[in-house]
Amino acid sequence: MTTQAANKRHVVVLKQLKYLRGESRIPSFRSISNRTVWLVRFVIATIICDIISIAIQSYLTLSGEYDLQLDPILGVITTFTSIIPILAFIVSLFWYYRASKNIHSFGAKRVWRPILSVIWWFISPLNLYLLYDVTQQFWKASNPQTKLVIGKEWKDIASSNMIKVWWILFLSPLFGGLIFGLVYGIGLGLIPNDGEEESFMQSTKSLLVF
Repeated sequence: MTTQAANKRHVVVLKQLKYLRGESRIPSFRSISNRTVWLVRFVIATIICDIISIAIQSYLTLSGEYDLQLDPILGVITTFTSIIPILAFIVSLFWYYRASKNIHSFGAKRVWRPILSVIWWFISPLNLYLLYDVTQQFWKASNPQTKLVIGKEWKDIASSNMIKVWWILFLSPLFGGLIFGLVYGIGLGLIPNDGEEESFMQSTKSLLVF
């Protein structure tokens, strides 16, 4: 009885380890082509709406006159510009979840679990790198040159340069906005520079004392 109990406990521990590694159950493969098509459509629609909005705003700025007839058009464009990225984000979450399950169905090991591939989207600042890491795993594990035998061969595949460029472009608005905010704030006097820091602190202290 003691030996049987020890064996059962050993089996339970192995199952728990396999579950944590994502090896407890191999999911079935399902195509993500439909999700990909919809994601591309939403991205293209977002780009088109942004171009139209920029064109209208540029026209109004250059003409120096505000045309009331453009209000309905701007309203519709603003609505679509707000809704479409949300839909694209939702589709992206489903896409990442299914893509992660697919590479598990190929037999890939030491890759992120499907649920974590989605959770990383919502955890800052980890999402600044881990989403890139997850995407590279998709690329390597699904690469036709990858021959999975023990499940770790995907690590020997070179990273995709296209994904690197995509991720740089994906993060550029964030860091560009931060840099622009700092430079623009200092230019307007909203953020004190080195020469104004002392006077800024003195005026702040006087306001607090008052």
